Amino acid sequence: MKILAFITVFILVGRGVLAQNIKFVNPKPNPGSVVKFIYDPKDGNLSRFEGLSCLVTSIFSRESYAKTKVKLTKNGLVYDGEFIAPDSVKLAVFAFEANGIRDENPNGYYTKFYQNDRNVFESSFLEGYLLSGLGNRLAKIKIDKAKGLLCYENAFEESPTLREKYFNDYLSTLNAIDVVKSKQVGFNQIKAINQQQLSEKTLLNIAQIYSIIGLKKESDSVHNLTKAKFPRGSYALSLAIRGLPAFKDAYEREERGNQLVKDFGLSNEMQLARLKFEFLGLGEAFFSIHKYDKVEHYVEKFDSKLTRAIVYNKFSSKNLKERVNLEFSAKMSKRSLDLIDSLKYEKTPANFTSQQEYFSSLDDFYEIYVGTYIRILSMLGRYSEALSVAEAAVVKYGSNIDIIEAYIDQLLKNEKREKVIEHSEKFILAGYNSEKIKSLLKEVYIGNEAFDMYYKKLEQNAKRKIEERFRKEMVDFPAPKFVLNNLKGEVVSLEKLKGKIVIIDYWATWCGPCIASFPGMQAAVDKYKNNPDVVFLFINTWEGVKNRKKYIQDWMATNKRYSFEVLLDRQKEDGSEDFEVIEKYQVSGIPTKFIIDGKGRIRFKKVGGSDNMESIVKELDIMIKMAQEN
Repeated sequence: MKILAFITVFILVGRGVLAQNIKFVNPKPNPGSVVKFIYDPKDGNLSRFEGLSCLVTSIFSRESYAKTKVKLTKNGLVYDGEFIAPDSVKLAVFAFEANGIRDENPNGYYTKFYQNDRNVFESSFLEGYLLSGLGNRLAKIKIDKAKGLLCYENAFEESPTLREKYFNDYLSTLNAIDVVKSKQVGFNQIKAINQQQLSEKTLLNIAQIYSIIGLKKESDSVHNLTKAKFPRGSYALSLAIRGLPAFKDAYEREERGNQLVKDFGLSNEMQLARLKFEFLGLGEAFFSIHKYDKVEHYVEKFDSKLTRAIVYNKFSSKNLKERVNLEFSAKMSKRSLDLIDSLKYEKTPANFTSQQEYFSSLDDFYEIYVGTYIRILSMLGRYSEALSVAEAAVVKYGSNIDIIEAYIDQLLKNEKREKVIEHSEKFILAGYNSEKIKSLLKEVYIGNEAFDMYYKKLEQNAKRKIEERFRKEMVDFPAPKFVLNNLKGEVVSLEKLKGKIVIIDYWATWCGPCIASFPGMQAAVDKYKNNPDVVFLFINTWEGVKNRKKYIQDWMATNKRYSFEVLLDRQKEDGSEDFEVIEKYQVSGIPTKFIIDGKGRIRFKKVGGSDNMESIVKELDIMIKMAQEN
């Protein structure tokens, strides 16, 4: 073990077991100051890489933080960096990575901020909150509840008013370490609260304390008392809102909602905001019975533009699939695109590191949704409009095979036959091809040689381009080992699959792009089912449901066409949103697929999904072949 020690700088990771470290020029930085630091990747998993990057998360409160990308300058074997700390920052966390691989120091890198040599107010509490779980979500810092608890106690000693404000965070952490002591501390707190006037807020606080220390019966009893004592209070309102989805009839649900507004006297926007998710529920209920004026009325009440865009695209996609109500579907689909466009004129959310990153995220949504809009316009026979939209989309998303197909199709529907030939050849030679593009090209081909011979030459030239593109995408780093159970309860070990090509697909039932890619993945599974050297593993993760194993078993039983080997990723702890294996693979979004070669090394990482079956199989063929060759 190498202990980090610096005489003139702040000791940040002295408790670490890895050699890589960070040191700050000013060991006690002030909010609003320029924070300069030196990062040494020596002996860590980034030491062999060039072009390291740094992401700094500035934490302002328990719920509020912002991310900033920081440029690193190599200085010999170390990297220099600096960033301007926001005026209200209390703690900053640093994450380093290269080529999609993150620094694996479990102690992480962070610093508190100081004013007149004293901790900034609440910074010690936030350090405890960081070590108790937030740090793991932000920068994969190892959860250390014992040290987190000490930080909480230091914070309460520095400022006794914080104890009342954050007592339940402290109690939750204590309960994870010492159940007996947490019960005693919890009872003492309840006794103290009982000396106060029992408002709804204090009763709900008592119920939460009982819940934290595992006394569900007592917690339920206090909740019942709260409802009886304050029948028009916040808790009773929450229960009433929670009960609305039980009314399946859209009009009855609407009537009950209106009665609830009347009963609880909800009159201003802030009060009505409590109902915002119910508005989406009503929108869904009226969509199911094709009452589209009601759909718009309620969906438009939801404050998040992005959520509204997602909902409108969901509705229009469903109608497109069922080929019904296409005029309204076109309206909803266009609305989803307009909403995403409008977000680019609004302030970048704090959880994005830059406007560029935010715009990129919005473009990801737009890329999916514009394809829906083109298909709906085409079904309506509005070919000129569809071509105009497709032309703009293919300029921006020229590597998306679905958009390329839609564009070529609209060229043909608009009688632009020469353009079909010109652009089909261009895309095929660039490595973007499919059976649909082939059939569209064949329909307009007028050359002297036989089409099959002409097309074969195009494919031969294209193959070289495709392999060049995929070779540039190849990576080479060890695949983290795991041992997981499948739905039969059998143990599957990645280590025991050495010598085989392993395709890992991270997915969840709620993930639309994951499910959309499944027919293509099934086609690939079928193609390689008799090849003992190729294994497909579908790791279910980020699935926040009770009895997850049975839930997934039921889902697979309902979708019998998928003969997948499904493994269940492990939650770090009960109720946690963090899962073990997907974290090891440093996945930030699903679907994400990995192709692992016979030596146990990751050769490809593909983020995102497609519903183009042929394209999925063709890409996997190339990646599997290249992984075998290497």
